Amino acid sequence: MKLKQFKHELRGNYHSDKWAEVMSAWFECAAHLRWRNRVDIPAEWEYRQGAALDPRDKESYYFNLFRKSSDRQLLVIGNFLYRLQRVLDKAGLSY
Repeated sequence: MKLKQFKHELRGNYHSDKWAEVMSAWFECAAHLRWRNRVDIPAEWEYRQGAALDPRDKESYYFNLFRKSSDRQLLVIGNFLYRLQRVLDKAGLSY
């Protein structure tokens, strides 16, 4: 999935809680990269996998979108989400 397509999907899911939606997408993105284990997850994301052998959430809205995405596309999307969560945090929308 290209970043432009992803942004459209993300905006379509912004209901009342942008922070939760961004974090949900970001965690799922990182989980897909971790599951594939072919590229390093950027350290600044501070992603730590939980105890589950498969960190992906098959019930997540983003699961199928990311399952079909390349590693490169996931890194681009993940970096976008990283920057977006920082903007939301500075705007006081985090919790």
